[in-house]
Amino acid sequence: MSTELEITNGPINKTVTQSLEISTGSGPLAFSSMDQVMEFAKLMAIGKVAVPAFLRANPGACLAVAVQALEWGMSPFAVANKAYSVNDRLAYESQMLNAVILKRAPIKGRFQVDYTGDGATRKCTVSAILNDDDSTVVSYTSPAIGQITTKNSPLWKSDPDQQLFYFASRSLCRRHFPDVLLGVYAREEVIENPRERIVTAKVEPIAGMTAPTEAEYSQEINLDDAPDVEWEEAK
Repeated sequence: MSTELEITNGPINKTVTQSLEISTGSGPLAFSSMDQVMEFAKLMAIGKVAVPAFLRANPGACLAVAVQALEWGMSPFAVANKAYSVNDRLAYESQMLNAVILKRAPIKGRFQVDYTGDGATRKCTVSAILNDDDSTVVSYTSPAIGQITTKNSPLWKSDPDQQLFYFASRSLCRRHFPDVLLGVYAREEVIENPRERIVTAKVEPIAGMTAPTEAEYSQEINLDDAPDVEWEEAK
């Protein structure tokens, strides 16, 4: 990983960063080229307390956060401080994703939230009115809290209604507006222990060629992306 001195004295292009404009529009900064975004990411990487530890001296990860913030029309530093590295993946606080949904989803106003049940049977229903039709309401009802197996946040114990709301609002968005959060995950959605297996397939050698070794036709498969698929070893 690059040191702070290497980042500041080497790659940063001050000519590019000096031309960076302050925006009065949808975002706090106005970038006119990708060069400016990349140089800004390097500045973020030496931000010390202004960014989480995993982003310090890590301009590549800062670039990902900066690009995401620009797409959302938000401050890169504000987004960075809601970001986490979980299992070597970039994830965000549920509060951050909720803000993104309210800002970008094609809905009017804010969510209508209702709760039913108590204890393990507690559920949350989130509803929203579509922009293009006042008469169309989309909604999502969470599973009972006792049926939700992944509860990584301590708020599931101290403030379960808040966590049920985050769960339901994310799920409503992924069901009805998948483009809004495409490729973006909450910290809780990134599984703590990725399920990985070695899947092998029998490969018949082509005439005149040497058959591959087991190491050559063994492949590590990460099942996080397809949790509902049953993988079986080929015979």
